[in-house]
Amino acid sequence: MEIDAAQALKFLAQSEHLTMDEIRSLQEKRLKLLVEYARNHSGKFAELYADLPESYSLQDLPITDKVMLMANMDDWFTDDQLSLSEVQKFLDENTDPGKKLRDIYSVLTTSGTSGYPMPMVRDESHDRIHGLLMAQRLLKDVDPQLLNPLKHKIAAVVFTSGKVSSYSSFKKMLKATGATESQAIALSILEPIPVLVEKLNAFQPETVTGYPSVLADLAREQLDGRLNIHPQVIACSAETLTKEHYHLMKEAFQCPVLNNYCSTEGGEIAMSCCEGNLHVNLDCVIVEPIDKNNQPVEEGVLSDAVLLTDLTNFTQPIIRYRVNDMVRFYHSTCACGSLLPIIEIVGRKIGSLNFCGKSLNTLTIYAIMTEEKGFINYQFIQINEHTLELRATLAHPEQNVRETLSQTIEAFLHQNGFADAIVQASNLPLIKNAHGGKYKQFLSLNEFREAQKN
Repeated sequence: MEIDAAQALKFLAQSEHLTMDEIRSLQEKRLKLLVEYARNHSGKFAELYADLPESYSLQDLPITDKVMLMANMDDWFTDDQLSLSEVQKFLDENTDPGKKLRDIYSVLTTSGTSGYPMPMVRDESHDRIHGLLMAQRLLKDVDPQLLNPLKHKIAAVVFTSGKVSSYSSFKKMLKATGATESQAIALSILEPIPVLVEKLNAFQPETVTGYPSVLADLAREQLDGRLNIHPQVIACSAETLTKEHYHLMKEAFQCPVLNNYCSTEGGEIAMSCCEGNLHVNLDCVIVEPIDKNNQPVEEGVLSDAVLLTDLTNFTQPIIRYRVNDMVRFYHSTCACGSLLPIIEIVGRKIGSLNFCGKSLNTLTIYAIMTEEKGFINYQFIQINEHTLELRATLAHPEQNVRETLSQTIEAFLHQNGFADAIVQASNLPLIKNAHGGKYKQFLSLNEFREAQKN
């Protein structure tokens, strides 16, 4: 379903001055359009919606999840010429993050936190709409040219992997603008903080983008006087931006701190306002906070998960798709004037461990593991002050990759200030969280001790 640039603008403009009731009505119309398209063009959704009544509500639609939809991805796509083998080959062989499959489709993968990384295909219409969301909503209170590397120097502190949406978006920006490394640079979060500080001091960016936990580390460096940059805006994504980290960055950099709640499956879900609150893009996405029994939770109550519906992805439909993000919803009035509900994300932070007498940002280990192969899922467990235990469910049990992976992580830690670190492989099964949900990728020493009691 093709939407050109003018239609994309109109798509977003329709909801700019609507009441909440009018936005809900618009949302319902767009949902019907998506559902009918999915039912008519996707074999999987034709099967799921075979018994759907003529008049249906959102709650009548069956809940989907990663396992269900990945079981036969060829039937999930609405383009009958697309196949998982073609998409996977593109991911494996393509070295240019700005390149599109068939010059049409952006291809990314999910993180793989609950199984194999899942390929996601987005068409040009989806990319146009979500690009405009960034420009018109996330940047509405700052100069939008701050994301133009031809006008302002940009530094992205991210996973430098083409399969990751943050880096892929950065590379697309370079390709679209023709910017050079003197105008925009991507710095790997796997580099030691002193190296990042040195490079940022030399580059002097006016815009810095990246993950909150890493940007918070850099904010501390700024307050301690080792980092000396003067950005005009900080833009966060991917992780939970805590209030502590938000105020830390504001104090350190003395500029607006923007936050974007997005996912590979759902696109741009919510964006921060000048008050630091995240407002849900209701005209483009439906977010349903649910409990462990898939029932809706009341306003202000912490959910166990959410159901996502991306109203703009007609190639690989995401409709009532379960994601294990813990959130709270609020419909209270925000001082910024937006009518859109506020969402607080509680359970998306990768976090840190008190390890070898210092703080270990687990995002760096996570970044390494996204590039490794041979496992379905994994878990690092801190079993004492200096030792991490790696457990992994292997894709091919006869190929024991745990030892190789543990050696890779141990070497990385030794190179980055954790000289006493030990990483050992284990054949033991992964430990489920207390609620019986998905496996937590990093267990602290206290969490490990608590798990042993149960």
